[in-house]
Amino acid sequence: MPHILIDATVSDPSTINSVSEMQPAVEAMMHRLGIDHIQKICRYQHENGCSLMYVLRNVHCVVHSFPEESLLCVDVFADGVCPQDVVQCIEDFFPCTRVRIKAVVDR
Repeated sequence: MPHILIDATVSDPSTINSVSEMQPAVEAMMHRLGIDHIQKICRYQHENGCSLMYVLRNVHCVVHSFPEESLLCVDVFADGVCPQDVVQCIEDFFPCTRVRIKAVVDR
């Protein structure tokens, strides 16, 4: 099962500044990737940015935002999910100037 870590630079940091702005995009991204059986959702609003954590059956999706750095960090651990598909979803749902796969570890 692949564990995928991706960093993305966004062109508009205001789009990743709050849970209310990010949650619809993250959930749409997960739906497109076929990750639909959400068991637990944790949402944390930080002074600058936020974290969304989805714990699913034997998988997870975690997204952290750092608007002051225009940075979005995505961590997906799910069977059958391809790193390139995660990159495409990030590019489709967030205004990115750069998306970089940091690591893919098969667990």
